[in-house]
Amino acid sequence: MRSLAASIAHEMRNPLAQIHGNLWLIEEQIPHLNAEKPIVTEHICDAQKVIQSGLQVIDMIMDAIREKPVNPYSFDLLSAQALIEETVNDYAYEDTEQSQKVSVRGDDFKLLAESVMVKYVLYNLIKNALYYVKTLSDAEIVISIIPDVSGMNYIEVRDTGPGIAPESIPKLFDSFYTSGKQGGTGLGLFYCKRTMMSLGGDIHCCSE
Repeated sequence: MRSLAASIAHEMRNPLAQIHGNLWLIEEQIPHLNAEKPIVTEHICDAQKVIQSGLQVIDMIMDAIREKPVNPYSFDLLSAQALIEETVNDYAYEDTEQSQKVSVRGDDFKLLAESVMVKYVLYNLIKNALYYVKTLSDAEIVISIIPDVSGMNYIEVRDTGPGIAPESIPKLFDSFYTSGKQGGTGLGLFYCKRTMMSLGGDIHCCSE
């Protein structure tokens, strides 16, 4: 698995680096766009951020496969609300209807973490929720920010999908376990679990 992951990571880094270089050349060769069409420059900047995040995710996954401990000295003190709202806005929805199913509520709290790591966990949870509510016209996905309940801060991702079978819940965060999702690898929630524990937290699932 390590060898395969290293090969995939290498093959992904090359095209991302090429896209990064091409975007830089576009920006250099058409400086007048800064004045005439600032929205184009903004899109280029957003694309560069996505590439940077993608490269960071590749590094994070490789570290997880190598069982390399997370370096807490790279953590920043973050606003949970700002981070979650940014994640929800940046998520690659299929259409406007899909994006309207996701909302954020609650009160803010601070957390010490690496922003990309938390975003990656939330992306996984949003992606899973959207998969199971995609055929429901009145579906809702609510991300709640819940500060200081019994000494813990919580981020809750709740959807109005069909739910998870009770026998599946204990295995949900095991590596390579997947249930009822076509094309799933069984690694998304496993990585979410590892990430949350490396941040000094945890992740749980409750379902009806």
